[in-house]
Amino acid sequence: MTHVEQLKKKRRWIEGMFGVEVDEVVPSPRALGYRSRVSMKVSDDGDLCYTKRGTNELFPVSNCLVARPEIQRVIERLPPLHREVTGVEFRSNGEQVYLAFTTRKGRSKGAKGSLRELEYGALGVHGVSVDGKRIHGPQTMVLTCGGIEHHVSGGGFYQVNLEINELLIERIRSYVLALEHTKLLDLFSGAGNLSLPLAVEGVDCVLWESNPNSVRDGSATIERLGLTTELTKRNAFRFEPGDEFFD
Repeated sequence: MTHVEQLKKKRRWIEGMFGVEVDEVVPSPRALGYRSRVSMKVSDDGDLCYTKRGTNELFPVSNCLVARPEIQRVIERLPPLHREVTGVEFRSNGEQVYLAFTTRKGRSKGAKGSLRELEYGALGVHGVSVDGKRIHGPQTMVLTCGGIEHHVSGGGFYQVNLEINELLIERIRSYVLALEHTKLLDLFSGAGNLSLPLAVEGVDCVLWESNPNSVRDGSATIERLGLTTELTKRNAFRFEPGDEFFD
């Protein structure tokens, strides 16, 4: 499909799901090379792979058209991995690349030794963890969204399209600040991607998030910025009228 055809299809999906007419489609500044988070499996031969759709069959991949350029460079440079490495997540803040490896349970010693020997500077990698434990550089990624500096931990969620995320934050901010608001409720808030840029503008915000990594990351940001924003570890699927008061 051409990019124009893709946008038309997305418009039809949304109109079909919500039963309303979509008045505007904002295209991504990057039609390709936009994903800042890419997860891949590792074959028994040490090759990076995706899984074929609808199967458990691994398909070796030497390049990925949707991965950001800095991630793509690491994919191309990474040598075959130790047979006990089962997967790797590539994470980027738009400049620096972080790797999070997973290994076969109970058989990680050889894999960790092999991964420690890699020349991460030459690979263009800033930070590395194995099974959640840091082995190179910082484990926390610094990511700026909507003017807010987030410190994202290895298991922390963030939006994969950094440029679209900035447009989304600004759109939400313009909508909310135009209202005579008193309190904002952010369900499925993550680490505060959408609401913390509003909180620094003086908007009273309450955030619900169930992922413990995102709760820790967001709470640290709130404390660092000296905000009174409330972020609690709660399941937004279980939200009931009266649990919070907001407008």
